[in-house]
Amino acid sequence: MTDGPAPLMSPLRNMLTVGSRQGKDTVYLASMPESSFYIQVKPKSSRNEVVRTADGPLVRVTAPPVEGAANTAVIKTLAAALGIPKSRITITAGATGRLKRVSIAGLEPTVLEARLAQLPQSP
Repeated sequence: MTDGPAPLMSPLRNMLTVGSRQGKDTVYLASMPESSFYIQVKPKSSRNEVVRTADGPLVRVTAPPVEGAANTAVIKTLAAALGIPKSRITITAGATGRLKRVSIAGLEPTVLEARLAQLPQSP
């Protein structure tokens, strides 16, 4: 038997552990909010940027679509544009295509919508 309630369990990617290095006093927090949305990607562009279009966010990156270089640049560019850590962004679909589904851990959908609305409009 254990002393106290069992920790809240969630998928490892959404689990936040707080405690000492020896593992004592570890606290598991409930699953972080997650937001998903689709983006268009344009590799080999003249600059790295994220803009709004009629079809949704467009991420332009200078990296070529070779060996994941463009995907890495997409994550870095999106993180900078949305003001979140790169570690919270995951490409969940479309890793080899120009249309990608992106998930962001720890960001409420309403907050994401507000940040996307602040992106510059594509000319």
